[in-house]
Amino acid sequence: MFGPAKARLFLGLTVASVSLHGAIVFSLVAASAPGGLTQDPGNAPSLGLAEAPGLRTMRARCIACHDADIIREQRLSKPAWGREVDKMIGWGAEVSATEKDEIIDYLSGQFKAIPLAFIAPEDDQAAVGLLSRCLVCHDLRLIEAQRLTGAGWTREIDKMIAWGASLTESERDVLSKYLVIRFGPAK
Repeated sequence: MFGPAKARLFLGLTVASVSLHGAIVFSLVAASAPGGLTQDPGNAPSLGLAEAPGLRTMRARCIACHDADIIREQRLSKPAWGREVDKMIGWGAEVSATEKDEIIDYLSGQFKAIPLAFIAPEDDQAAVGLLSRCLVCHDLRLIEAQRLTGAGWTREIDKMIAWGASLTESERDVLSKYLVIRFGPAK
């Protein structure tokens, strides 16, 4: 791939001297280089994703916008993966019906929801129910790794609410307290 650093060397430009003219020349040179300005994500290296039917389609359609890490962090049921793919299509992803099925099958096969077997009988069942909402999008291992304080969990939950999670203020408080007890700072 003919990247920006090579283009600057080729054109004899420095970062400070790139003008509108230089940017246009760079764009033309980079676009005419092998691979152009972009690389087909379907032909990209594995990115740590398991080889299985649907991988090539998923890489070509999903990795174009998303880093593989964000995909690997998700642990969803097949219907939840379907809703995620539908959401992306609604936001402009160009995916045929056949590709959609391939992507959902791949994602639901490789990144399944983790059952709530870690719950102890003495755990606050209301909080556990709220935590299950988190697990629709997030891998439990990601939640466990956070080890946040009460204020940290509240900020994190507020961020998720701003992004569309449905929680009342009282549910947020119950969940935040539970997360501190189960996944608070290491002692």
